[in-house]
Amino acid sequence: EGICHALMAERYVLPGQVVVGTDSHTPHAGALGCLAFGVGTTDIACAWVTGDVRVTIPPTLRVHLRGRMRAGVSAKDLVLHLLAQPLIREGGALGHVIEYQGQGLVDLDTDERATLTNMAAEIGGFTGLIAPDGETVRFVKERRGVDLVLDPWMRGDEGAEYAHTLEVDCGALGPMLARPGDPGNGVAL
Repeated sequence: EGICHALMAERYVLPGQVVVGTDSHTPHAGALGCLAFGVGTTDIACAWVTGDVRVTIPPTLRVHLRGRMRAGVSAKDLVLHLLAQPLIREGGALGHVIEYQGQGLVDLDTDERATLTNMAAEIGGFTGLIAPDGETVRFVKERRGVDLVLDPWMRGDEGAEYAHTLEVDCGALGPMLARPGDPGNGVAL
């Protein structure tokens, strides 16, 4: 019927849920405010039997998106830009929650946001996460006919500590291409 991680976001998951799958792109559902991550087949089998998944709380990399993206610039361009950053190229995001925040999210629909969270795998992160907002409510209503009420706890705490913060000036980004061999080989178009 479709790609499993995309179907989960379109049909099943809701903000605030923990979502576990055997697909490395399970973090796709993080676009809806879920803690969504992939595990191996043994872990998923144990989860089916016990209802539990063992997880060590990972550190968080905050990606603060300042400003608005220009016309013609997409979430994929943003991810290719991030993959070229020294912190990420040197492994500084390995095993981290990649939490996207800021004004740069305003113009991104859920599909674009899912590109950000989905590509946590390429960044080397544990998962990608975006706090649910009005766009999340719109998406779930449009796709499933479900009216959501977002709870205040469904976002990062004021004063939360982050392992690292990357600041991105979204207005300065342009379209990107990835040279062959690695999505970290991004160059500005």
